[in-house]
This record gives sequence, structure tokens and C-alpha cells, in this order.
Amino acid sequence: MEFIPVSNGFTNFFTAFNIAIYIAKEITKNILKYYTHGVILVVSNPVDILTYKIQQWSGLPTGRVFGSGTALDSARFRFTLAQKFNVDVRNVHGYIVGEHGDTQLPLWSATHIAGMNAEEYAKMHEMPFGDEDKAKIRDDVKQAGAVIIKNKGATYYAIAVTVNTLVETLIKNQNTIRTVSSVIDGPYGIKDVAISLPSMINSNGVERIIEFPITPEEEKQLRDSADALKAILDGVSDI
Repeated sequence: MEFIPVSNGFTNFFTAFNIAIYIAKEITKNILKYYTHGVILVVSNPVDILTYKIQQWSGLPTGRVFGSGTALDSARFRFTLAQKFNVDVRNVHGYIVGEHGDTQLPLWSATHIAGMNAEEYAKMHEMPFGDEDKAKIRDDVKQAGAVIIKNKGATYYAIAVTVNTLVETLIKNQNTIRTVSSVIDGPYGIKDVAISLPSMINSNGVERIIEFPITPEEEKQLRDSADALKAILDGVSDI
């Protein structure tokens, strides 16, 4: 789970989480004092944990609270694939799902280049695309944020662009499909946790989860990701 440590010396993992949760709860209380309608978009890390908690505290209908989740990770994934296959990124479709963090995973079974499964596209054009290539792409995407933080101290621009696209979708009621984090109850047998899945979002927030067929291995990894987040939730305080 990626987050920027607080600056005054807190090093304990769960202490830092509890501080973030405390701040988020205070903000949520103040939002609800004046809330009449609308959506709460969570951007701060740990985004999945805060999304779950804010949904719980607010009592708003499911989907009215959602987090940026793996929307940026998915954008980085598509960009990396576009570079790999030397095609326009607009011809690449693919999703990073699960936790925004260490256990996130690409859905290779739903990754397409110009309408073709990525593996089929690579085979047709005689391009190398084996397990090692996939692992490198997965790891590069997962570690991209940490590399930026190491080099300049924090991430700013990419997440700002991602949030801008999400806000535009909300304002213009665009029914856009993005991998955002929301509390789910049933897809792929997962309940009571906030994770990122392809979701249709509009002015009402998450309208619905797009639950399409994935491989048994992908489903197992997705459930493992959800379980990892639940373990974190069990270890932090509801201040």
C-alpha cells in the first residue's frame, strides 16, 4: 500500500493509517453538515481503506462514495502496452484491478489491442509477449508511483490528470468506465471491502460494476487482493 509518510517521525505502519483515518473522519463529518446531494470522491491514500471508511461513516447510498483507486494504474498500464506494441494508446484497452497497492493485478484476459486479445495481437504480428514480458509490465506499472516519489518526493501531475477526468465524468454525467474503488457486495464472490473494478461512473457516482468473465487465476488473485485489504482494515482503529 503506497502512501506518503507523515513528516514528524511516525514510522509505525498502522499509526500512519490511523492518522489518515482520523483526518478523513473529521473531513467527512464536516461534509455531512452541509451535504444535500452529490458524490464524495476520495483521492488521498490509503485510498481503498479511506473509501471504505467514508462510505461507512457517511451512510450514503453505495456508490455515492468512491475512490480514484487504480484509475491511474490502469492509465499507466495502457500507456506501457501502447509503448510495447508501438500503437496509439487510444487503441489499447486494459484494466488494473484490486487494491491500489502491492496486490493489484492486470486483467490480461480483458486486455485488448485494436479489439484483439493482447496475446493474439502479439502472435499475429510476431512480437514477443510471454510471461516475462507480462511480469515486467505488471511490475513497472505497480512501481511507477514509488519511482516518482523516490526521484522527486511525491506524485502530482498524473494523479491530477486522473482526478480531472473523473470530475469531468461526474459533472458531465458521461457514463464512463473507469477502475475506481468502491465498496462492493457480491462481484466475484467479494463482499464488504472497497476495491477497484471496472465501473460505470456518472453524476450519481458508481452506477454499476462491470463484472465480465475472468480466468480462475485472475479471480483468485482478485480475492487475495480483497483479503489483503480486509486484513489492513482489521488492523486500523475506527477513531
